[in-house]
Amino acid sequence: MRDPMTYHLPVRLTGWQVAALLLLLLQFLLTDVSCLPAKYRCQEESAEGSFVANISAGIDGSTVGYSIFRTVPNVSEMFRLDADSGRLTVGRRLDREAICPQKDNCVVVLDVAISNSAVLSHIVKVEVTVDDVNDNEPRFGDVIVRKSLLESTPESLVLELSPAVDPDSPANGVSGYHLEETDGPFRLEVYRNRITNTVGLRLLLTGRLDREKVNRYDLRVKAVDAGQPPRTGAMTIEIDVTDVNDNSPRFANGTYEATLDSDAPAGTTVIQVMASDPDEGANGQVRYYLAKRSRVLYGGVFEVREDSGEVVTTRRLNETGTRMLASYRLDVVAEDRGENAIPTQTSVRIRTKSVNRQAPAIRISAVHHPSNLSSLSVVEISENNLPMAFVCHVTVGDDDIGPSGQVTCSLDDDSDDDFRLVSMGEKKFKVVALRSFDREVKDLYALTLTCADLGTPPMTSQERFVVRIDDVDDNEPRFVRPEYDCSVVENAAAAVAPLVRVQAVDPDEGFNGEVEYSLGSDADSRIFRIDVRTGDLFVLRSLDRETMDSYEFHVRARSSKVKAVGSASEVTCLVHVTVLDVDDERPRFQNATYKFKVAENENSGTEVGRVKAVDLDLPPNDRVVYRLEFVPEDHVTAASFAIDPVLGIVYTRQVLDREAISHHTMRVITTDPRDISNATGGDVTIVFVEVDDVNDNAPVVTYPTAGDDAVHLVRNASSGRRRNVANLTAYDRDVGPNADLRYSIVGGNDDRRRSYLLDPRTGSLFWTPEVTIPGADHCADVIDIVVRDNGFPVTLTSSTRLFVFFDCEEEEGEEDDEDDDEIDRPFGDVTLGHNGPSLFFVVLIMAMVLLVLLFVVVVAKVGGRRRGRSDHVIGSKGGGATAAFDVAAARYQGDGLGPVNRGSDETLSGLVIMGDAQLDNCSRENETNEQKKIPGQADEIDESTSGNERDNDSGCVDVSAVETKERPPVSRDDQFQIHFIGSESGLSSRCHSN
Repeated sequence: MRDPMTYHLPVRLTGWQVAALLLLLLQFLLTDVSCLPAKYRCQEESAEGSFVANISAGIDGSTVGYSIFRTVPNVSEMFRLDADSGRLTVGRRLDREAICPQKDNCVVVLDVAISNSAVLSHIVKVEVTVDDVNDNEPRFGDVIVRKSLLESTPESLVLELSPAVDPDSPANGVSGYHLEETDGPFRLEVYRNRITNTVGLRLLLTGRLDREKVNRYDLRVKAVDAGQPPRTGAMTIEIDVTDVNDNSPRFANGTYEATLDSDAPAGTTVIQVMASDPDEGANGQVRYYLAKRSRVLYGGVFEVREDSGEVVTTRRLNETGTRMLASYRLDVVAEDRGENAIPTQTSVRIRTKSVNRQAPAIRISAVHHPSNLSSLSVVEISENNLPMAFVCHVTVGDDDIGPSGQVTCSLDDDSDDDFRLVSMGEKKFKVVALRSFDREVKDLYALTLTCADLGTPPMTSQERFVVRIDDVDDNEPRFVRPEYDCSVVENAAAAVAPLVRVQAVDPDEGFNGEVEYSLGSDADSRIFRIDVRTGDLFVLRSLDRETMDSYEFHVRARSSKVKAVGSASEVTCLVHVTVLDVDDERPRFQNATYKFKVAENENSGTEVGRVKAVDLDLPPNDRVVYRLEFVPEDHVTAASFAIDPVLGIVYTRQVLDREAISHHTMRVITTDPRDISNATGGDVTIVFVEVDDVNDNAPVVTYPTAGDDAVHLVRNASSGRRRNVANLTAYDRDVGPNADLRYSIVGGNDDRRRSYLLDPRTGSLFWTPEVTIPGADHCADVIDIVVRDNGFPVTLTSSTRLFVFFDCEEEEGEEDDEDDDEIDRPFGDVTLGHNGPSLFFVVLIMAMVLLVLLFVVVVAKVGGRRRGRSDHVIGSKGGGATAAFDVAAARYQGDGLGPVNRGSDETLSGLVIMGDAQLDNCSRENETNEQKKIPGQADEIDESTSGNERDNDSGCVDVSAVETKERPPVSRDDQFQIHFIGSESGLSSRCHSN
């Protein structure tokens, strides 16, 4: 059988062989490659030659050949494929960890080429999954870890450890760790790192270390994998506890006593003191020395060896020229050699012993030996005794003969002021008190009685006894403190535990010192209770701090025993009880509504006002948070205001415009900052904000305007009568003084011809014919007018211009037929100032151009509407050329100019002006109305002509027959515009009411 992976090529290829190979390569490239792989499984550690799969299953033909084209991953000789049978076997031992390291699933992909009759037919993908076998145990990076910890290391110390690694698949990977049983204060913790998503391991110190008890810990951490059976790995942790100087030397005995012969030579060891320190090294090395006071008193007699603690003499005690004491008390200090050493001290008492002598024997009568005073003799005397009172009797015995048997006795020097020893004969004495004693000041007095014989050297004996002062009921109770402070939380139920314990002390003893407690008359017994014996103070019900934040009352204490006089002594102390606050109150506004004002046009962030809510709780429970609420559809207010949530200051979020909205309304709600859900609810107040006006709008002139800026006057008006020419109208969007308007003429009323008067408040413009009656060469006036408001500090103005046209005919009522077809030019005869003919022609040309433009525009608009609006034209139904203007009448008061009465029912003067060409059509139909009526003469029209106001056929108006009472009064809002309408016969003027 040939090797399926071996191909032999001839050394030389002929031309047809090369072509065959190229065809074979082309066929290979075009060969069908199966897209669906065949999947098989085998187990890791399978032996060489183990069967995996039969590739030829389902393939017919004896000439079919098989070969492995490619392997992924590319591991050589991993599998073998029989070229004839298609049998796939293991080529060598499979190690999954080597083939697919660090992968959950290990899949080997084989591209198997299938050829038929040595011609490549197609390629089949084969996937072989290598199943993991638990053949690896967990391994730690360090098998042995050594750590050192000071014994002063605090608890909760963390030691990070490296986790174990198992190269097997996760199914057989590390499943857990545990610390083998140990008595040490350690705990193993396994955690997952959220950042790296890896398992971490650390050792926690759970208790205090004490090197003196345990100086080393050997811990063993074991890791177990999830395989069956499980495999384990271990790591040893060796922890050495390092010493710190946390112990002081301790003496074996609290006190040491020794006896020394008076003639002992220098260098004699009297006694050895021993102290031990469990610390290590220098911390445990102990040195000894005499305390400062002992060195000063007895440094010339004794010394202590530093290393051994031996107390030795430096000379003989009875050395000539020195005073020998019966006993010596030495204070010996032991200290270690470490840093921050703390010394320890003990006492050594050395008694001096005479050689070959019998010391006197002392006996004290009338004594007893209570257990609490050990073996000391005790005698008693009542307090408040009289001086020289008897205390006890003393007898001394000495069997020596001669002077050695004679004794002298004395009390120690410390008792000279209190007691005295009085001789009562040979070897008999008594102790008497020299003063009166107070048991409450001192109840025990320790005395030492020393007796010495007269031998050489003399021998002494000492007896220590205690004088106890018996109690007499001579004191009243006293409180330990004059005042007591305590606290209780409001709303808390009556507690079992006391608020405070008051304590009064009676210095007397036993029953004489028992104390009873009671509440003073200023205490509320419904709220407080006190234990009669212990002095514990209790609260009986819950308290409200907002109602009463503190209580102050007295507590009485008295002695239980009734005095001889029949009354018990009594004292008092003061108790302060503070009620602690809890957050049980909600904030409340001081006002139900707030009204603020703010000027318009102020920058955003301008303070409008401040609301104030008060929470009766104490800080920090009294904090208040403010927030605004708006009407849902009021988006402008919501966008215009905000509130400081802490200070309650309402401020603007944008620039306000009073002319847009002058008043704003909103709600302010308080909340408790700790009440996130606002379950307790907050208080609500309404805030009204009025926007104050600022003079930010200039007057707006509504008459005259660009399209309505001219009036006509007849030139032959009777003189002496002041006539209302026009009513100027304007408005200002501001209010108050900012909207108070004043009118003034600033041009066109020169010194030569000052014939116009303007009411500064009403805007009524008057013309006085007697001042100047325009001649035939003066057809128009141009008046410049300024409207000014009364704002402060800055006034705003607007300007306008009014054109006044006059009738330029030579004689009133005369008409020339030859002028019927001419166009009226109102500016034709105007002379402006003294500029001469050149300025006149410039103005004339401009007027003609303007009239032509108006003619074109008006004809287009009015042509189709002329018939429908004939009822608005005064003079004709079918298009008669007339002009009529209604102006507001002026009321005269005396000689002065009165205000215009715009709303009364009085008749208004009508101004009707008809030019020559405009009257042509009406004159042929109504020749009776030849004379033009001047507006000021409306009251003079004959009533007999009132019935001939309109000709039934002509439709023209006979202005002479018009009575003002039939004309409708002009309202305040009526405005008039001048329309120039072109026709064949000339230019007609119409007056229409807006």
